[in-house]
Amino acid sequence: MNSQKKSRLQLLQQIVNLRTLFAVAILAVSGIVLLAVTIIGWFQGHQIISSLGTQVGGLLVVSASITLVWELVGKRAFAEEILEKANLSRELAQAGIVKVFSSFHEREIDWLDFFETACEIDLFFLYAHSWRSACRSELRTFLSEPKRRLRVILPDPSNNDVLTPIARNCDMTIELLKQRIEEARDEFADLAKRASANGSVVEIWFLPTVPTFSFYCSNLLVILALYTNRREKANVPTLVCKKHGTIYRYIREEVAGMLEGENPTATKWHPEHETTS
Repeated sequence: MNSQKKSRLQLLQQIVNLRTLFAVAILAVSGIVLLAVTIIGWFQGHQIISSLGTQVGGLLVVSASITLVWELVGKRAFAEEILEKANLSRELAQAGIVKVFSSFHEREIDWLDFFETACEIDLFFLYAHSWRSACRSELRTFLSEPKRRLRVILPDPSNNDVLTPIARNCDMTIELLKQRIEEARDEFADLAKRASANGSVVEIWFLPTVPTFSFYCSNLLVILALYTNRREKANVPTLVCKKHGTIYRYIREEVAGMLEGENPTATKWHPEHETTS
């Protein structure tokens, strides 16, 4: 069926091309004839008409040449460019990408809207010290509402096989990395105590693998930030993707594999454990 449609399309394209070439040929022949006629016979004694005929004939020949070049080269290149952009737009729409930032720390990322429109949030990062400081008020406001759920996934601070490559990549000691992860853990454990009074839930999970990206996923969208593989600090591209897109679905599948099912990858630390701080 597809081959028949393709054959019909090719046939139509050939018909259009032939019609165009026929029209171009008529233009070119008409222009050449008009140029030839204006230099002989009666036209020699009528300079104004001869000049007008020469200009019209030249215009017809030039128009035919431009049309031929456009048909053979320009139109196809233009059509390919339009098709390429259309396919790219379609792929972006399917991925659900609505915004792209050159840095995770750009002020244009609307964290206030992220929290205000969410009722369930899953967070996955190393420790997010700067982000926690910047969004502490939004986190508390989110959890002050009833029946909110916040799940936080952190690298396991007791697993040196996980901490060693992360510390090396972040150019810090294992002790400092462990301290920062535990600080994040304790801060969310404190938020959990506050949230329980409102019927909201905070879960803290430890992952025994090395993270390769971070995400901030609500029930409506996900903010995905890549990690650099260089030791020095660098801006990392950040994507904002809406629900139902392929990237959002992928993150939801990652969360399900880490936290849900009979054998989740991560281990729940809270509410099973209480912080000793």
